[in-house]
Amino acid sequence: MEAKFKQEIQQMMYIAGEIQDVSIQTIKLIEDIISDQVLHMLKTANDLASRRGSRVFSNNDLIFQFRHDTARIERLRTFLTWKAIRKTVKDSDEKEGFVDEADMEEAAPTDEAPAAKGKFPTVSLPWDVSSFFSEQVAEAPEDITDITSSEAALEKLRKNDERTMDMTVAEYATWSEYCHASLTYRKAKRFREWCGLGVIAENKPNDDVMDILGFLTSEMVQSVAAEALKVQA
Repeated sequence: MEAKFKQEIQQMMYIAGEIQDVSIQTIKLIEDIISDQVLHMLKTANDLASRRGSRVFSNNDLIFQFRHDTARIERLRTFLTWKAIRKTVKDSDEKEGFVDEADMEEAAPTDEAPAAKGKFPTVSLPWDVSSFFSEQVAEAPEDITDITSSEAALEKLRKNDERTMDMTVAEYATWSEYCHASLTYRKAKRFREWCGLGVIAENKPNDDVMDILGFLTSEMVQSVAAEALKVQA
């Protein structure tokens, strides 16, 4: 069976440092590995939701599965925070009547956007200490530096620097373009059919489940590719 995300996986592997042509068999193998992981996550999320008496799982049912991976939690929190900022800015522009044509469609996961005016959007998790209190302290807009200077963010920057330092201008331009590769962005129907979302388990329609799965699958592909390159070295 042919890989359903051949181009996307090849682009993600390039981001991980695999700049050589990749065989179809290798891409299919990686896709199968990621598919098994996503399948397991969906089943576990469904089980967690069932224990709460819910028929659909939420963002937290996915995130709970890797709650001990602090670095990944930080990266995901940063990703979701930027998404919230973009949405806040977009909604604010629409209310003022200034809607940019490019903003009519959802921004790509890796696009940058300025911080929204007013309260700084935060991503809280039920097992965070702050969630134990009934009243929350509002975050200051200046706290945006926290999500860009965290250890997880800096480590990601270090890895990207290592992967790109020996690239040519053309290779780096390609690398920058491929940073936008996603299995879910504008591919929701194909992704749902591929992983069984809606059959194996169903999510709340308004949740960020698709974005979270897109983020996780991208990291999975890059992680597998990076480990493979270490073996080859």
